[in-house]
Formats: sequence, structure tokens, C-alpha cells
Amino acid sequence: MPGSSDLSLCQVAPGRWTETPYGNGPFFLALAIAFSSTMLALHRSSFLKLAISSAAGTVTLLLLIFGIPMLLLGLQLNFVEGTLTLDWAFHVAVYTLLIGVATGLLTWYVLVRPLRARATSNNRWRGP
Repeated sequence: MPGSSDLSLCQVAPGRWTETPYGNGPFFLALAIAFSSTMLALHRSSFLKLAISSAAGTVTLLLLIFGIPMLLLGLQLNFVEGTLTLDWAFHVAVYTLLIGVATGLLTWYVLVRPLRARATSNNRWRGP
């Protein structure tokens, strides 16, 4: 029954719901390893300073740390469900890109820019 909470991930067969095998442990582990490796690489590089210095940098950072894993996850989930087509892969890529850009802009205007302004004003008050 659609919407039932006791079903595992389901796919729609013509006219009925069928259970889908969902053994994705290795895929989620690979995403976690890739994400943590990216965080370590960002922390040790100058890209993080570049990323928080402008809106375009923040958008690029969010596309790297959010967009790529979400794209891979979306494609993999559709592949497992048996619903992945070239048209749907294009839609997943476009939606991931749009959500990553929107998240990056929101992060820039709500979080990064105010924190940078506060840090700048605190540095002025301390003086030399």
C-alpha cells in the first residue's frame, strides 16, 4: 500500500507496489569516506579561504561538498529502483545543480557573510 511506513524502499510496478532489494552499505560507506576526505583536503588547502571570500566561492564549495554526493546518491538510488533513464539522469543532474547553487547562496547570505562581518568588526575593535 503506498505511503505505508512498514514497507522498505519500494518501486512502482505497473499498477502495484513491489519491494526492492536495497543493499547499499558499500555505496553509503564510499560517500562517507569521500565526504570526510574532501573535508580534510579543504581544511589543509587555501581553497577554504577562497570559498569564504565570495559568494561564487561559497557556491562552488557547496556544489563540491553537497552537489556531487547528492548527484551520485540520486543516480544510484534511481538505478537501484530500476527507474534510471538518460532523461531522468539529466533531471537529477539539473536539480542537484540548482539545489547546490541555492544552498550555496543561502549559506553565503545567511551564514558566511554575517560571520565575516562580525569577525572584521571584532578585529577593528581590538586594534594594533
